[in-house]
Amino acid sequence: MSSDYVPRLSIELREDQFYALQRIFPHGTQKVFFQSLIDGVISLHQRGGFAALAPVMSGHIDVITLAKAGHPYTYDTIKEG
Repeated sequence: MSSDYVPRLSIELREDQFYALQRIFPHGTQKVFFQSLIDGVISLHQRGGFAALAPVMSGHIDVITLAKAGHPYTYDTIKEG
């Protein structure tokens, strides 16, 4: 592999998702956020296999629930709804 090789992930977004992400993340922060999210997915898979990802993919567990379960400070900072 060349040292210039930079793997990329390409996904399709709905237009509203794209513009919402543009508003949420200041310039340069999307990469940091999504790399962290991907590391979490990899860790979850390593611990429980593909079955561990199923509750997230099916919508039974959402990001807010995961944040609250993992970080007590989010109870005060994340509002449901």
